[in-house]
Formats: sequence, C-alpha cells, structure tokens
Amino acid sequence: MHYFHLACRLEEAVQEVKRQAMLELQKAVCAAEQKATEMVSAERTKMERSMTDTRKKIREEVMAQFNHQEESSEVLSQLQSSTTC
Repeated sequence: MHYFHLACRLEEAVQEVKRQAMLELQKAVCAAEQKATEMVSAERTKMERSMTDTRKKIREEVMAQFNHQEESSEVLSQLQSSTTC
C-alpha cells in the first residue's frame, strides 16, 4: 500500500511539472507573438513614413519642374515678344 501511495504522489508531481511547463510555454509563445506584432507595427510605421516622404519628394520635384517649365515658357514668350517689335 505504501508503494501505491508513493506512485500516486509521484504521478501528481509529474503532472504538476507538466502543467507548469505548459504555462511557461504559453507565456513564452504569448510574449513572442506580442514581440512579432510590435515589430510588424514598427515596420509598417517605417514603411508608411517612407512612402509619405517619397510622395512629398516627388510632389516637390514635379512642382519644381512645372515651375521651371513655366519660367522657360515666360522667357520664351518674352524673347518672342521682343524680337517681333
């Protein structure tokens, strides 16, 4: 009878260790998922910032080209006006 009681206590101890191990594993998985979510969010933010900066730069370059073309057209018009007089 003493052996049976010892075996039961041993089995309970093993089950408790397994339970604790599963809890620790679940905590580790949860922490890894949280870290992955944070990393994805940070990368998304960087990408969005980069896209915004690129759009702004392109817009500025297009406006600069447009203004340059307008200035060139004005100069050409002035030259044409001055040669016709």
